[in-house]
Amino acid sequence: MTIKTIIACLTDNTSADKVMRAASILARRHDAHLIGLHTVEALMVYPGIAMHISDAVYETYGASQTEQSDALKAIFERHTQAEDFVSEWRLLKSETEMAAYRIVESARCAAIVLMAAAGSDSDNAAHVHLVETVIRDAGRPVIVVPPTFDGDTLGRSILIGWNGTREAARAVHDALAVLQKGDTAHILRINDSSRDANRDATSIDLAAAFARHGIDTTLVYKT
Repeated sequence: MTIKTIIACLTDNTSADKVMRAASILARRHDAHLIGLHTVEALMVYPGIAMHISDAVYETYGASQTEQSDALKAIFERHTQAEDFVSEWRLLKSETEMAAYRIVESARCAAIVLMAAAGSDSDNAAHVHLVETVIRDAGRPVIVVPPTFDGDTLGRSILIGWNGTREAARAVHDALAVLQKGDTAHILRINDSSRDANRDATSIDLAAAFARHGIDTTLVYKT
């Protein structure tokens, strides 16, 4: 199955350019529909904490969320306005839910999702939790884009960690959707000094399955 629907999760201004760069490369290559997704999280008030929050606080918070949403939309449009693939800006409000839940809902209808890797700022832990939640609950492959990404290609040469488990099989076949004829895949086994015949047979079978798609495939063993 080819990639035809891509979601780029844009969470902050500092990482949005990198995510959109990566997402645009994939959308261009696969002629896919690219959705730029930003979720506005509600200001949560916990009833167990006895404190008063004035209307001014809500107004300030709302204004800051609107400002950030507009900035992210501008980044999205800058990356897509000259492209031939179809692009769509999607702004969701989480209301009483966590932002991760709304992202998961959208992600389940996509072929692949792109998210920024966690940075080094004070929101690092929260973003790590967000990414982990989407990876765990969406049921779709997620590409985590590093803050240093500046490539012109993506997904043409991939490294696959393989141990023959169900989880590895799911990841492998998700990765297969990114590849096209003529691309390269390296199937890697780590700490497998026993070279069990049955386990090694699955690696060979997997390499053959990739080769049938016209993908240049190699087996790599590391102890």
